Amino acid sequence: MTPVLEIEAFLKDAGFGTPKENLFHNQLPDGPSVCTAVFATGGLAPEAELGSTEILEESPSFQLRFRGEPYDADGPMVRALAAYTALAAVQAQELSGTFYHWIVPQQPPSELERDGKGRVVVAFNVLCEKEPSEP
Repeated sequence: MTPVLEIEAFLKDAGFGTPKENLFHNQLPDGPSVCTAVFATGGLAPEAELGSTEILEESPSFQLRFRGEPYDADGPMVRALAAYTALAAVQAQELSGTFYHWIVPQQPPSELERDGKGRVVVAFNVLCEKEPSEP
């Protein structure tokens, strides 16, 4: 499973949505209005054992986006703050069979944009340290 799908599965299990209904990865579709999306944003270089090409640890990063109904800034902010807290609590645990050392939010949630329909999008970024995911 890819890291972005591992984070999406964590959010699903934590009650933040249902994949392909109101929880998406690498896209924020036009509908539904109230939804959550996880975007892979790169990260840091992986760690390998000296003299080896075997990757021991990866450090991917993600941006999480929370959109609400038109002109509702509170709804997406409340959901973003709850996800911020849930993700920050991940330490030394498995997500979808992959061991995560930690997930660290890089800043508190803030308004990213308002789309053409007046829907507020709140976002924050996280950095992870984890073992390589199984294909």
